[in-house]
Amino acid sequence: MSYKLSITATAVCFALAGCMGSGDGSNSFSAAEVSQNQATYDSLATRVADGDLLVAQDPTGTANLTGQLKLDPAKTSDNPAAGRLAMDVDFDNRKVTGKVTEFAAYTPDLSEKVMDLKGSLTVDGTIDSSSAIAANVTGTVSDDEGSVTANLQMAGSVYDDNGKYVALGDVTGTEVTPNGSEQVTGTFHAEQQ
Repeated sequence: MSYKLSITATAVCFALAGCMGSGDGSNSFSAAEVSQNQATYDSLATRVADGDLLVAQDPTGTANLTGQLKLDPAKTSDNPAAGRLAMDVDFDNRKVTGKVTEFAAYTPDLSEKVMDLKGSLTVDGTIDSSSAIAANVTGTVSDDEGSVTANLQMAGSVYDDNGKYVALGDVTGTEVTPNGSEQVTGTFHAEQQ
């Protein structure tokens, strides 16, 4: 299994791990929410590809957006992970900040949660004059067996969805343990509430 990592001879499950576990039960980000968020992301991505959803032109002020950051496994038999994304976009000062919380691993079809993960990731980046987002997403997430440090990058854009801002893009980077690192890919989206 490509994303099963070892810390002091004990297997640790993080984002893309294909193992099962019980977690601590504190994560309220349900499989139903994650599945719905994935459907929303897919719909938005299709609209961008079709030219129906356009990049925001000359936005000003600030916007609070919420949604999901999802990390995909290299193998379809492994488990994806997702967390609740909350972003503040300051168009005037060209800043993007936020958090990814309530991480958990889910079955490949997103129908069931298999493990809650503790910890959160911090979002810190910029938005340029053409509404392009470039942000670092860093932090440590753990289960009862150990922890993994994520060093990710978000790249995407803010779109104008009939007067409501929507952020959409890709995630790349690494997850690091004392024994090495693994490449991570995924997606994110967040909508103005």
